[in-house]
Amino acid sequence: MDSNSAIGLILVLAAIVLTILLGGTAVDIYINVQSIFVVLGGTFGAVMLAYRPRTFFSALNNIALIFKKPKLSLEQAIDTCVSLSHLVRKDGIIAADNMTFDEPFLKKATDMLLDGHDKTSIDEALTKEMVLSIERNNMSIKVMNSFAEIAPAMGMVGTLIGLVAMLVDLSNPETLGPSMAVALITTLYGAIIAFAFASPIATKLDQHNKELFQYQSLIKDATLQIVEGQNPKLTFDYLQSYIASEFRRPSEAVTNIIKQ
Repeated sequence: MDSNSAIGLILVLAAIVLTILLGGTAVDIYINVQSIFVVLGGTFGAVMLAYRPRTFFSALNNIALIFKKPKLSLEQAIDTCVSLSHLVRKDGIIAADNMTFDEPFLKKATDMLLDGHDKTSIDEALTKEMVLSIERNNMSIKVMNSFAEIAPAMGMVGTLIGLVAMLVDLSNPETLGPSMAVALITTLYGAIIAFAFASPIATKLDQHNKELFQYQSLIKDATLQIVEGQNPKLTFDYLQSYIASEFRRPSEAVTNIIKQ
């Protein structure tokens, strides 16, 4: 589990709840069914109106990604590709059939090697796969950004509805304060949904997307190196550019990778 996401969510909720409690007002003042309905119902309705069902529900399902640790490790990918490079250089392309991969993009790259595709065909096919994958993931990010944009607007709509109802009954001064408070609660709900949840989720999904792109770029470059028959040590040094300089391993690490 991604502890950062869990801690962040807890801190957000704690900050909101503690602020309400320390304010000295009753908690139930901040709970209003009408406000919840107009903000949540209105926001979900507007976002659903903007996207196809598959895109909308796929984005909601992808929210779970922010709580999961990344499965794709660049270091492990480099080790796998260097081992594959060594095996192919020693025993030929057909030797790649001895290695099995669960990750779809790496499996596709290996299958193209086994099928005898040339460098240009592999480059074009893998690049297309990367672009389409990024575009699909970007749609989920756009959906969450739409939540962040629409929620405050629906909060303002709820506030305006409350203000209209309040102005109709100006003859009773005692109800003005409570009525104004209820009207402003919808703005509060909209701000919380947008800036405490939807916007951070969109940012985290964008980070996942960039990590996926980096991983797939590494696999593609490694596959092209293998097609060219590059030395595994040169392939290792070339792929090290995907790793931050302080975490890069020396060239001698290739020996241990090949022996595994």
